[in-house]
Amino acid sequence: MDLNEFQRWIKDYYESRGWAELDIFIRIGFLAEETGEVARAIRALEIGRDRPGEPAGSLEENKRKLTEELGDVLET
Repeated sequence: MDLNEFQRWIKDYYESRGWAELDIFIRIGFLAEETGEVARAIRALEIGRDRPGEPAGSLEENKRKLTEELGDVLET
């Protein structure tokens, strides 16, 4: 996929979800939220859980969560 194809794909994707009409600052807010979720998933990988006092997740579960969150960022 070249840059022009990628830009068309993004445009079509945003239009299909109704995001194209949203203000850029709203879309940036979505991206910031998703980026924060990636940070939480990375922390869980590093210390075994998201927050102190929570039960630790398995390495595979934490990797799966990070993969999902990265997908959400790329989708945003």
